[in-house]
Amino acid sequence: MAYKHDLRIGAYTMDNIQSAHEKLLHQEEEINLQLDALLSRQCHLEAKLRGVTKAIPNLKVIHSDAKTLSEMITFTSNLAENVSAKVRKLDLARSRVSECQRRVLDVLDVQLCSEGVSAALRTEDYEKAAAHVHRYLSMDQSLLRQTAEDVAQGTSLWESLQVLQTACSQLREIIAIKFEEAVAAEDVASAERFFKLFPLLGMQDEGLRRFSVYLCSKLKETGEKNLRAVSSKSHVSGTDKRANVAFADALTLLFEGIARLIEIHQPLVETYYGPGRMLTVVKHLQEECDRQSYQIFLEFTRQRNINQWIRNVKEALKLASTATLSSSASTSSLLLMKKGAMEGLGDGVTSQSGSSQQQSRPDPRELDILLGEMAIMHARAGLYV
Repeated sequence: MAYKHDLRIGAYTMDNIQSAHEKLLHQEEEINLQLDALLSRQCHLEAKLRGVTKAIPNLKVIHSDAKTLSEMITFTSNLAENVSAKVRKLDLARSRVSECQRRVLDVLDVQLCSEGVSAALRTEDYEKAAAHVHRYLSMDQSLLRQTAEDVAQGTSLWESLQVLQTACSQLREIIAIKFEEAVAAEDVASAERFFKLFPLLGMQDEGLRRFSVYLCSKLKETGEKNLRAVSSKSHVSGTDKRANVAFADALTLLFEGIARLIEIHQPLVETYYGPGRMLTVVKHLQEECDRQSYQIFLEFTRQRNINQWIRNVKEALKLASTATLSSSASTSSLLLMKKGAMEGLGDGVTSQSGSSQQQSRPDPRELDILLGEMAIMHARAGLYV
């Protein structure tokens, strides 16, 4: 029995050895296959290696060329930096030369302007004087003062600056006075002439304000004239065919006058003061329009007895309502009373109520005329807006 057991152990061991041997054989076959595959690619790999070997000298040349190119780029960069620095210096020098030229030209212009403005003021050529002052004001004032200080006081430049400053103040006063004189004399051409000079003296806002006041005065004068014509007895009494719409006509003339003023003077204002500056004038005109419209409506209320009409209409409506209630009550009473005994009394009450209502009722034809004029005024105001 012991012998058989040893054989089984030996047999089991032999099986393991056999299995391990087969596994090793299988691995050997796989390795052989891999070696065969590698050997089959030997020619390809050798060709690649030969190509790499041939490329090595070229790589050395490329490396040398790359190094040379890097040195050239570095040299070019340094050269460009040096050139840029010199160009910047040239630009700085050119800008300084240009500034110097501009300062020299400004100095020459200042001297010419000072001489020209003095001569123009002596001959009362205000347009030419304003042009010289405008050229002076368009220069850099701080730069001019600095130039004058650099040159030193007491020189012709300093004297020219003082002359121009004095002439500027003097000319501003003269233009303002001349404009007011032209307005007072109703000289439209002279008023427009001096109005054009305000922007040249740096007085745009002042010129627009004065011109707006002038136009508002013209508008006020025209509005008051039209209102006096409307309020006159001959115009309101009915002798005129348009007496019933006289106040509507006055309001229409006011709006048309404003539109005419804007149409005439807008090119003048925007040419000499710049686009959009007409809005300042329109604002002042609208304020005057509100005042004149208010006066027209006040006179309309007074002349047409609007308050009395309102009271009459209210009373008529109240009486109509009372008469309706009274008529209903009377009808009910008559049906309950005897027809013969109360017939005369009922007729008397009805006739008295009807006559009282007829006396207090406003005339519909006159009311229609009044409402028509009010409708026209409302339509004109809507069209203006």
